[in-house]
Amino acid sequence: MWLVFAGAAIADDQLAPVKRESDAAMLDLIRQVVAASAPDDVAAARIQREADRMRALIDGLAAHLVGRHPALTPESARSILAEDYRRLWERPRPGE
Repeated sequence: MWLVFAGAAIADDQLAPVKRESDAAMLDLIRQVVAASAPDDVAAARIQREADRMRALIDGLAAHLVGRHPALTPESARSILAEDYRRLWERPRPGE
């Protein structure tokens, strides 16, 4: 359903603001979760980058959960996301 809405929002001037607002709210929520787990010395730019990356992961997982024969199970998607979140701050900083 969300994919249909997202596609329709591209061409519909009334749906586009609703999609932008929901996207912004989702990113804000993800940013809060990422920031809450960040070590004290992590720069705001890295928090934003990790939140953007996490959002892309969530969007990709969601895309694989739809359809008559989804590529992933909900349990598998949750496991992938949880593992990525646990390892979030183990990754080297950009440029390292």
